[in-house]
Amino acid sequence: HRDLHSFPTRRSSDLLCLLSAVSCIKEDLDACPPEGGSVAVTIRVEKFRTRPPYAPEDLEENVAARIHSLNYMLYADGRLLEQGRLDDVQAAEGNTYVYRHDPLPFGAYRLVFVANVTARMMTGNPDAPENYYIVYQGEGKGDDHFRADLPFEVTCPCSNAFETVLQRVHGVTRFRFEQIPPEITSIEVSLDEVGQRTPLAGEPDLPCTVAKRVALADWASRTDGAFTLGTFSTLPGARTSWRLKLYAGDETVPVYDRIVTDTLRIERNQLLELTTRFKEDDFRGDIDFSVDVDTDWDGSNEGGGEVVIL
Repeated sequence: HRDLHSFPTRRSSDLLCLLSAVSCIKEDLDACPPEGGSVAVTIRVEKFRTRPPYAPEDLEENVAARIHSLNYMLYADGRLLEQGRLDDVQAAEGNTYVYRHDPLPFGAYRLVFVANVTARMMTGNPDAPENYYIVYQGEGKGDDHFRADLPFEVTCPCSNAFETVLQRVHGVTRFRFEQIPPEITSIEVSLDEVGQRTPLAGEPDLPCTVAKRVALADWASRTDGAFTLGTFSTLPGARTSWRLKLYAGDETVPVYDRIVTDTLRIERNQLLELTTRFKEDDFRGDIDFSVDVDTDWDGSNEGGGEVVIL
């Protein structure tokens, strides 16, 4: 099902062609030549921790397992012609979903796709994908959001075929802690200078800090001694600081509060792993930590954190 907005229907264009054809026949000329063509876009989904140009193994093997909703916006001459929801994406089989559109007049167009996003997650002006944003969803929202931006031209009266890849819009930071002091009851991490929103085309903007606090009572269920935090990327030209707070007992004031490093860059579709080792005799002093951006981890995103607007 597709919702049409301010775009000429085929009925009106067919009528114009029919009238012209009648005129051509009366003057013993050829009937109207085709003035447009249909469109077919093959859509694939990138795997976690991949970058274009993609090799075949970089793409998801099952589109429907990763994408549960898909919306599109069609533009021409800098204006929104049509938008709608593709309800049959969950019926896709294998590693592709094919979007098909009825014949369009010859010319240049732009298709923008956004996946796993509802209307309440969006803000801005849909008339331009650079000004239409996915808003960071914060605590407990572990869904993967994707987007694709495809400029194309209709030049053939046949089926015009194109391809695009849905790209994940957020990155994941994985925090691992070793030798946690026994008096510590909860750990809080925060990352600053990450985007509060990401446009359907372009870089994230509006800086914010995202924080997450985890109780050590829940740590028994974490076999690897780690948890993840999904955020949008570090803002262009900025660096992200990682702040660590440790709490003892029921205290609201941390017994440890320090910026561990201020040189991080969180990138979309990438895993940044931060490992911290506490010293047995003095955890309030300097701690050992490492940063790894190349791991074999391919788990799920546990969701975001509390958003602090800067």
